[in-house]
Amino acid sequence: MERFKYDTSGMGLLKGHAGKANRFVIVAKDKRSRPLAETELSVSVEGPDAEVVPASIEEPKNGSYAVSYKPT
Repeated sequence: MERFKYDTSGMGLLKGHAGKANRFVIVAKDKRSRPLAETELSVSVEGPDAEVVPASIEEPKNGSYAVSYKPT
């Protein structure tokens, strides 16, 4: 049973540019499509060589989580 659903958007999902800050957004919702604000979220970003790239998550308490990362 799915506890929540999410939508994602942003060019950072399609192609991360080395040496530049990249970003994408995750919108988390419960099964009734209400925003899941202040939910603990874990994100793993991997480069083309399967190396994990450090990422930070910002959430303005509305269910939209902005993920930023900067591959080398």
